[in-house]
Amino acid sequence: MKLIINGQEIPQAFFEQRLQEIYPEVQQRLGDKPPAIIELSARDEARERVIEEALIEQEIDRVNPPADEALVQQELKKMLKKQETKRQLKQAGRNREIVINNMRKQLYRRLQAYEIMEAAMHQDPASDEDVEEFYNKNLNHFKTREQIHASHILIRDKSDIGREKLDVVIEALDSGRDFEELAREFSEDTSSEQGGDLGWLPRGQTVAKFEKVAFSLELDQISDPFETQFGWHIVRLHERQDARTQSLEEVSEQIAMMLLRERRNESYRLFLQDLKEKATIEEVKP
Repeated sequence: MKLIINGQEIPQAFFEQRLQEIYPEVQQRLGDKPPAIIELSARDEARERVIEEALIEQEIDRVNPPADEALVQQELKKMLKKQETKRQLKQAGRNREIVINNMRKQLYRRLQAYEIMEAAMHQDPASDEDVEEFYNKNLNHFKTREQIHASHILIRDKSDIGREKLDVVIEALDSGRDFEELAREFSEDTSSEQGGDLGWLPRGQTVAKFEKVAFSLELDQISDPFETQFGWHIVRLHERQDARTQSLEEVSEQIAMMLLRERRNESYRLFLQDLKEKATIEEVKP
């Protein structure tokens, strides 16, 4: 099937390339669906992406926005340093300068596309009133559970050998050895690289036994060894934060960025929709 957009025929190879890129994403998203449904969905998404890219290219030709030549040269220098580019230029031989010039043209075109997108997505920042309104309507999103900042040492082996290793750690702690140092040396958890630091742990995030012990500790207290399905643990509590609702001041910047991002995305969606509605799109069967 040929795709013709505003009189321009899109090469079938271009569609097939986009289909190959999109298919794994669709397959992962619709993994439980029949292969025919996955194939159809992937082809539909590839078609839409091809149409959008073609319309953007045509919009570049229509508007011909300026691109920053200094930025083009900067990006070109980066490309020329890549091993893949160096191999490509070596293979080009006498045509080296032609290849480099084509790269520069592609970069210029890419920056023109960026200018088109930025113009379509331009939005003023969200006002303080908008931010406050969103905050008040979505207070539940800003509630945090009780959480603790803790570290642990984990010995996974529950056999006598693991118990002996655990006893060595306990003896070292009793003698005054640094918890972080011992975690780096003995812990069998990925957190050992950070001295056993687990970061902030909200209630409900860990297994019940670990949570019961860790949340019962006083600040800077080190627990007695206890066992879970993961092995033997020794936990140290660093900080505690009660359940609370974050203040508007704490989250205002985050909300403002989110609102701006949503508005920019919606503007770009409407821009593409307008291009599609104005375009003549034909599918011709061979």
